[in-house]
Amino acid sequence: MSHFADFRTSCRLDHFTENDLKTFFSDKDGVFLQNFVARGIRSGKMIRVMRGVYLFSPEWSVGQRSLFSLANVLVQPSYVSFESALSFHGLIPEAVPVTMSACSQRRQKELLTPAGVFTFYHIPCASFFDGVFRDADRHALVAHPIRALFDMCYFRRKGYISMDELDHDLRIDPEALRSQVEQVNREDLEALANSYRRRNIRELAKWLGEYAK
Repeated sequence: MSHFADFRTSCRLDHFTENDLKTFFSDKDGVFLQNFVARGIRSGKMIRVMRGVYLFSPEWSVGQRSLFSLANVLVQPSYVSFESALSFHGLIPEAVPVTMSACSQRRQKELLTPAGVFTFYHIPCASFFDGVFRDADRHALVAHPIRALFDMCYFRRKGYISMDELDHDLRIDPEALRSQVEQVNREDLEALANSYRRRNIRELAKWLGEYAK
């Protein structure tokens, strides 16, 4: 088998990084890796997403393209949140054309890539990964629905005092949200809200807590 075929067979996702190449070709030098990538792009087998991040082209797909996992790789540390996570969890009806993530970097970022559009927003939560889980199917870090909702309210600097307000402004399904909150411990909900150090998040958590355990 060729070097390309060997590497492609080892991949479970359609994207990979420079570090993935270094790990797989641990016995090769930097010149080999540069030539490997250059040949792959020139032959149309690979697509450069950004420096150090690549995709297999559609005809050479390994079967699974996870935009959520790719988002985690493009900016680190980050996790998928906001409308993208709420849509994923079924709390809002709309499909979201942009993959939206929270990150620890202070600068808001939008990346236009061959795989799609990715946006990253700074969330200075004291416990950055609280309320975040790894989705096994998408191989990605994704916000729990409550964490995604808190992130949205933090970024918008807006408060909500009822399910009706959330439904009217954000089109969040009240029953779906209530079902999610019922699975959360009230103390954990309050602790997560307090980590934002923002009054509107604490007030939101206070009345949501009525539905919590």
